[in-house]
Amino acid sequence: MNVPQAPNILYLHSHDTGQFIAPYGHDVPTPALSKLAADGVLYRNAWCVSPTCSPSRAGLLTGQYPHECGQFGLGNRGFPLAHPERHLVHTLRKAGYFSALLGVQHLVPDERDLGYDFVRDALVGHTMDHRNEPIESPAVAESACAWLREHGNMDRPWFLDAGMVQTHALSWGSMTEAQRPTPDEIEHSFPPALIPPGAYAKEHWAHHRKSAAILDAGIGRILETLDNMGLTERTLVVYTTDHGLGVPRGKCTLNDAGLSVGMMLRGPGFDGGKVIDQHVSHLDLAPTFCALAGIDPEPWYQGRSLLDPTTERLHFSEINHHGHHQPERSVRDERWRLVRRWWSEDRPYLYNADPTPARRAWAELDPAPVAFETSNLPELHDALYDCAIDPYQTCNLVDDPRVAEVHDRLSNALDSWMHDTGDILPAAHAFNPDTHSCLGST
Repeated sequence: MNVPQAPNILYLHSHDTGQFIAPYGHDVPTPALSKLAADGVLYRNAWCVSPTCSPSRAGLLTGQYPHECGQFGLGNRGFPLAHPERHLVHTLRKAGYFSALLGVQHLVPDERDLGYDFVRDALVGHTMDHRNEPIESPAVAESACAWLREHGNMDRPWFLDAGMVQTHALSWGSMTEAQRPTPDEIEHSFPPALIPPGAYAKEHWAHHRKSAAILDAGIGRILETLDNMGLTERTLVVYTTDHGLGVPRGKCTLNDAGLSVGMMLRGPGFDGGKVIDQHVSHLDLAPTFCALAGIDPEPWYQGRSLLDPTTERLHFSEINHHGHHQPERSVRDERWRLVRRWWSEDRPYLYNADPTPARRAWAELDPAPVAFETSNLPELHDALYDCAIDPYQTCNLVDDPRVAEVHDRLSNALDSWMHDTGDILPAAHAFNPDTHSCLGST
């Protein structure tokens, strides 16, 4: 174990951003993140393990799928991380790392249960909640910069976790008048096709752009302080987000738009302005940190180090509870996505999305609410999508005999993964969203 050469790790993360920032080709100016991508490595096909906040973050920080680490839903809605002892900070401590937590954590009600060496109590919350100060980008950036100036040159490597609530739509209400989009900016915004066109789409996209600018400014301040402290060369900077964009058919769905995340790394082992097309996962980050720290990965890790040459593999994901969502599982290869639902509805379930202009746009198109069936009996419904020509997964090909082999292959892979990882949802079970429990034969 070569602790003196282990790099510092600066983990920067945002809320509900997906890949909807400038480094991924969107009309969302983010100069700090663009420079980070230009100097480091950007992963074009990066996936989270769950399209909801707490389970996704838990997957990254424990190296496990949500049903393995016990994060079945939001930490602030009665689903705390069941195995905080598997959190990354305990692994890094083996390599001599000091850990610090600022801003959003969203795993447990009491952040002291996670095991960080330093916690900025007034600035930590599990979601939009906070103690005495806002957990938004300016406050988190100020606190991170102060921490770096005071502790950045300590005689041991450190892991600094700085999470910001932007670009979550519920943070838009705290924008100052100067930060809000003007009527002209709203009118001339150009939202992506994921949001139904019209005035609501323009309003949503204009606010997203402004929120991303606030996020980027905070990240820029942190990176500038890192550079001023002479820490850039020996610090691995990781930026990512929890899951996809916070709109129907994005967040809370096992579509590409719900699971694709921005992910870029800069520092030891990750430089040169590279763009990687290979499919990777949040699960790969913990093994990567171990490789850089010179320690063995934990036996429960499901990913593999990004430093190792790898071949393509399948990516699995899940959703268990968010609002009144029925559970789903998914598997994705380079072209195809199979989604297995324990319910029959294939429309966007609007009430799992935040009350935003994008949700209002969908509601005008399809105002009828989805009615859940809470039968004890299993009712499995597979959906198969060709992501190469159907990027938003709108055309279910599961009954097309021409792709029966694809469905069989991915279905068998999904069955094996569920079995091998001890999934809570064997085929004989269904999920009751009213009682938040699994029902059925055992």
